[in-house]
Amino acid sequence: DVGCGRGDFSRFIIEHVNSDIQYFGIDKNPIMNTIADIKYPGINITHVDFDVLLAPLSPYDWVFHINNLSVNYGNIKPDETKYDYLQSVISKSLSISKDGVILILNSDSEDENIITHSIDKVVMILKDMNVRFAIDNTDIRNTYKVIIYNKPF
Repeated sequence: DVGCGRGDFSRFIIEHVNSDIQYFGIDKNPIMNTIADIKYPGINITHVDFDVLLAPLSPYDWVFHINNLSVNYGNIKPDETKYDYLQSVISKSLSISKDGVILILNSDSEDENIITHSIDKVVMILKDMNVRFAIDNTDIRNTYKVIIYNKPF
């Protein structure tokens, strides 16, 4: 779980998806790591920046980015666009996952601090990457899920 913040998704996935899951969360904000450690003792949450995260010895099943790409582009290079950075994040996430990547992105926001991603542009990036994907924008207003599969059809 990249950009896991306080670790709230860990609790959700363990309680509602699979109680035997081996959760691993990362967040580069040490304050968020401390809060997560207090709220969810025993959950594996590490203070590290995704951009410098080394590949694990064995791939993760899934890599999640839940709204962290809507608030944090601190590592974007001066000559990169938000879409260049998004593509590099997707590529790295696929390289460290066995089954795929799940992104939660914002398509629109009245808050100027929220980074938005056009669904059409994201579809174009994914097609250029030649990956299998699905997009669902039916749940929450201005937010959509992107599931990118690492396995062929």
